[in-house]
Amino acid sequence: MRWRLYYGDGSIYSGETDEEAFNAPCISAIILKQEADNPRGYTLRHGCTFFVWERVQLSDGTVLPIGRWGGKNDLFGLSHYFHTHKGPQKVLVGIEIHDQTYHDVSKIADNDGCLCDGLCEHLKPEDY
Repeated sequence: MRWRLYYGDGSIYSGETDEEAFNAPCISAIILKQEADNPRGYTLRHGCTFFVWERVQLSDGTVLPIGRWGGKNDLFGLSHYFHTHKGPQKVLVGIEIHDQTYHDVSKIADNDGCLCDGLCEHLKPEDY
């Protein structure tokens, strides 16, 4: 699953693999863009206290070998991750920014479009 992290200092870190996730900078992540099965091809998550690298878990409890970033908004969610996630763990500390910087980074994240390589069928930012 492809993803891109946007940080408070304006830096961007992209990846897809476990190795890339474990190399992501740990401090000041403000927006996560991640592949999704929707018309735009991605979702944006922000305002999370922590982002954690985890395996995709289905509603029936099945854990898939696919990694993804999940958002945890408090110490209880982070504690649950620490106690239930099997295997290596990675935690990013999020930051909430209350000025124009957040809006500027948010526009960049949305205007970057989907995470696909080349042509695809996803909506372009100007289409929504």
